[in-house]
Amino acid sequence: MTPRTAFSAGLIAGLTALNLIVFAQVRTHEFVSFDDAQFVTDNAAVKAGLTAESAK
Repeated sequence: MTPRTAFSAGLIAGLTALNLIVFAQVRTHEFVSFDDAQFVTDNAAVKAGLTAESAK
């Protein structure tokens, strides 16, 4: 393994570990829905589906 490859592999492993450590606590958080109904489930554009008009 070349030094550059070893560095890249170490960097990837380190960033992956950092992400897992930071975001692992999210597993215990409860879901919060403040405005889901207004912006997702009751949204006319969402209910109409993907159209040229709704993509604007």
